[in-house]
Amino acid sequence: SATSASIGAHVGTHSAAEAARVIFRFGLWPAALELWHIAKADPRARQWDRARWQDGQLVLDDLAPLPLSKLAATAHARGFVTGAIAHSFSRWAWSRARFPLFGEQVRAEIDALAIRRGSGKFERIDRVSVKFPPTDNNRIGTAYTSMCGTLVRVEIERATGILRIAKAYSVFECGQALVPEVVLGQSHGGFAMGVGYALLETLPPFEGGPGNGQWNLGQYLIARGSDLPLHDLEIEMLPQLTPDEPPKGMAEVVMIPIVPALLNAINDATGHRFRSLPVTSSLLKGALA
Repeated sequence: SATSASIGAHVGTHSAAEAARVIFRFGLWPAALELWHIAKADPRARQWDRARWQDGQLVLDDLAPLPLSKLAATAHARGFVTGAIAHSFSRWAWSRARFPLFGEQVRAEIDALAIRRGSGKFERIDRVSVKFPPTDNNRIGTAYTSMCGTLVRVEIERATGILRIAKAYSVFECGQALVPEVVLGQSHGGFAMGVGYALLETLPPFEGGPGNGQWNLGQYLIARGSDLPLHDLEIEMLPQLTPDEPPKGMAEVVMIPIVPALLNAINDATGHRFRSLPVTSSLLKGALA
């Protein structure tokens, strides 16, 4: 895939997102219709794009919320789609194809698809048509980014909402590292930037923010040593896959997974899912009240 470093997460997760849409459309949604006792001829049966997830439950208008566990159990029991594997290709645009699924032509930004029904085996779905981005797109130039993943453990003081990162681990693969010390240094800096982005840095609009010309680092908070797990941060740089593998750009990729790792840890600790940044101590205190 033609990518640049800062969109590595977008490119790396596209196939999974497309596969998830197939599972929802032909697995969880039919299960929801059955549990809601909605017939296929009912206009609501085509409103899957209006349904949304709220606290682990599928909700639609005034219908009873359905927990994911119940939807999954129904999909398995009825032989609906419970798994999907998708392949995508990016050349500054996504490959696109049509697949015959359950009596209709499904268009998706993928070029290969396999599905599993219930607990059965995966079966490949023969595509009806496929279109790949033009090779002329390559004139834009390409870079090959590394992949990175992060785990964090957080502790949150209930009375104040103050969060402490107790332990953190990041692992990445960037091909041949020409100067390993610089690569590791950048990954440490990326971790600090991710922490600041997730927990501290905010720019209010208009006169209440930096637009008044009075802001400095006293108002725009960035991560300091006290905000970081200085003695409990482990960075692992995986060896190159083959002896002749070239260096791959890493840039911001070492920052990207820090934010979702922190948000997932906060959700695990508080049961609350924050969907805007930064997640400040006052917001955490309110969620724990």
